[in-house]
Amino acid sequence: MEAWAEPSRRINCSTFNYASVGTAGKVTALSAQTAGITIDPVTGCKIASPNYTPGPSESFFPTNTGTGGTVLGLVSTNSQNNGVGKIDYHINDHHSLSGMYFNGVGGGYWNDGAYQLGIPGSSNSPWMSSLFGYIQAGSGAWTWTPNSTLVNEFRAGYIHFRQWYDSVDHKVNPLAYGINTGVTDPRYFGFPFVRINNFSSGNFRLGGNWPKHTGPDGSLQFMDHVSVLRGKHAFKFGGEVIHNTAEPFITTNGKGQIRFSNLENFLTGTVRSTGGLSGILSGDPARHYHNSQYALFLQDDWRVKPRLTLNLGLRYELTTVLADRDNKLGNFDPVAGLVQVGHGETSAFNGDHKAFSPRVGFAWDVRGDGKTVIRGGGSIMYEQLPFSVFTAVGNSLGLNLVPTGPTKIVCSASPCVNGSTQVTTPGSGNMGVLTVTLKGTDGLTTGWQNQTTTCVSGGTTACGSIFPASVFALQCGDGLAPPNGAFTDPVPCNSPGVDPNLRLPYVSAWSLGIQRAITNNLSLEINYVGNHGTKFLGFADINQPALGAGWGSATDLTSPLGKCLAPANAAAGYKGCSASGR
Repeated sequence: MEAWAEPSRRINCSTFNYASVGTAGKVTALSAQTAGITIDPVTGCKIASPNYTPGPSESFFPTNTGTGGTVLGLVSTNSQNNGVGKIDYHINDHHSLSGMYFNGVGGGYWNDGAYQLGIPGSSNSPWMSSLFGYIQAGSGAWTWTPNSTLVNEFRAGYIHFRQWYDSVDHKVNPLAYGINTGVTDPRYFGFPFVRINNFSSGNFRLGGNWPKHTGPDGSLQFMDHVSVLRGKHAFKFGGEVIHNTAEPFITTNGKGQIRFSNLENFLTGTVRSTGGLSGILSGDPARHYHNSQYALFLQDDWRVKPRLTLNLGLRYELTTVLADRDNKLGNFDPVAGLVQVGHGETSAFNGDHKAFSPRVGFAWDVRGDGKTVIRGGGSIMYEQLPFSVFTAVGNSLGLNLVPTGPTKIVCSASPCVNGSTQVTTPGSGNMGVLTVTLKGTDGLTTGWQNQTTTCVSGGTTACGSIFPASVFALQCGDGLAPPNGAFTDPVPCNSPGVDPNLRLPYVSAWSLGIQRAITNNLSLEINYVGNHGTKFLGFADINQPALGAGWGSATDLTSPLGKCLAPANAAAGYKGCSASGR
């Protein structure tokens, strides 16, 4: 991988002739330690060799004495170890047992981002990615054959999966690096992302990515199938039960991302206030999901006549609504506003209990000689929706992120005029995950520049955090401000929603075909196959006005927009916010 540094943008003591570290308008203490810069009034400026060990001797900028980029050559290492065991035991003519167990572990340390830095040739740079996956699967079966016309098969199985994505330094408190971002949750430890234009437009960033924890996920299944022969009928019936669990922890900017417009601003601690802004995650995205699936089926292969066989079947499936151990799932209802399970709601949406799947088919030997056969059939098959449909749309939207917990702060008037006040309403629930974006002028520049040499080298919190403590308080608002700038309300929070009466998608399929044996070695077959999908899922922006309609004006309190932004309605959770005003 290549870490890019423009020749005119390298840290060079002859270019940055600052008198001392920490002087106003000069190199800040935090920037100096991060870049390995020491400035002494007598001995002058020195830049240490790259050192990624956290502490006062750290120096994160790679050495580059050439005119182009420098290739660091970071080395990815990985391994995979799998094992499987099987057993088959034939007890007697009526009973047999079988079992299987699989265990797999794979992963390693990966240079999976061109921006990752480290000592050239290193295989364990602190900002490389630590990616490991673990899987276990086991199953067992018992087959009972009491006689020649009856077979019972019982199976049970379990699968357990976990795949975690972290930076190598994910257990290092950022204070050890001398940087106090305000992050205290160990799950977000490690050096934050620091991006410096024009460096970051190439392959250069300080810090590591992640975390993203998929699992532990599990699925426990029981099934029993019975086959019975009775005259012209071959019956088969049975049922299945599956219990699913998932514990995702998917984050964006959990460690914080701090952006600078150029190298000079990085050295002086002037955080960017235009263009791409800094940001940090607020709230806890960890969830503990579960649901269950049930199925019953009955089928009959009926030989009506020697030349005609019918295949008849019916399957019923029931999938319970996705639930969370801590009731941290919500929804957005245009009438009721933001709602949460356990806070007036028993479930995020209503389940679909009508998933009956009929299936029918036939095979007709037209002349009874096996040379001309007509076959046809039809079925309805329901889709089983995974958890991610409701909780991980683009890794950023889902019922797990409905902001019921944030405090709502809106202007007392719409439009917001001088003399208006802020109306504050506590959230109706206890969940919410927001990525808060900030300008340097929102306190980041002050927070960075306030880090003294003592605080940075000692890794203490005495100088306060770079991100203001207020960003970790979940807040949503209307984003308005009076003309005199007396205050600015928080920006609105996005909220996904699912149709409370969501129905499962299904596919209807049908076919009709004829097969003709021309010779012993040649046959011709013609088939017509059709299918049709119904109730497929889609996305709609309910704020988008219908064609030819409109939101109206915020100053018109009788228009849909005016009603939506009215302080009383905003405080109540933005009820009735649609272009129709209902």
